Amino acid sequence: MSGQHSRQEPHLTCVECRQQLQDYLDGGLSKPESMRVFLHVRECGDCAAQLAHLEQLVAGLEALPQREPPADFDA
Repeated sequence: MSGQHSRQEPHLTCVECRQQLQDYLDGGLSKPESMRVFLHVRECGDCAAQLAHLEQLVAGLEALPQREPPADFDA
């Protein structure tokens, strides 16, 4: 071993991965956590499909037109 990594992070389970997918998409995970999700999704078709679904959902929401709230919205 070259000494770069003294221990390996355990692999994510599908449940753990799916719990982190939104944060992964939002860029809210640390680099090591993000890498663990990336590696899991690369190897797991079910979690990759879930990530793709979330990406499509986010893209769809971002494509919606912006609307101004009514003037009495906070009343």
